[in-house]
Amino acid sequence: MITIDRAIRVERPPREVFEFVIDGRNDVRWRYDVVESLLEEGDPYAPGARYRQVMVSGRQELEGTYEIVAVEAPNSFEWRTTDESRYQWSGQFEIEPAEDGGPGAEVTLHLRLITRGLGKVLEPLRRTNLRRAADRYLIDLKYYLEDGELEDEELLEDAEDLEDAEDLEDLPDEDEDEDAARP
Repeated sequence: MITIDRAIRVERPPREVFEFVIDGRNDVRWRYDVVESLLEEGDPYAPGARYRQVMVSGRQELEGTYEIVAVEAPNSFEWRTTDESRYQWSGQFEIEPAEDGGPGAEVTLHLRLITRGLGKVLEPLRRTNLRRAADRYLIDLKYYLEDGELEDEELLEDAEDLEDAEDLEDLPDEDEDEDAARP
């Protein structure tokens, strides 16, 4: 299993950030890899909401579904994919008031990927790619909510830009802590 935890400050009220992020129909606005996201059933702000998404990975279009499994409005929600595949994705967004008492929100993204079969062999590569994707998601979310649009694609596509982004908080990944604890 790969676990990635990343955080960023967004200069918008926490409730506004929560309401935007939990509604998967907004994913096409800020997630670079989502080209379509439709609510198939349920209330977008409640457990049981199910979304069908079309994502682009390289030159491939992939279709998948995910559902909201837990909501603690306006601070957090959890989701998981519902498709049977080599990869089982799940995650959580936590949105808290800014630590300094300012008007912004601290947004933390927790991603978990369970791999099966040959996917386990690729875990080290997937960990790096997943960390970069999580950084890109958070940077794009910040730009979209603060400015109403995303920055130029060239600015965000370069992995070095992501690693040097001063707005991101590098949280220790759970699986790295577990690896360090092993003899």
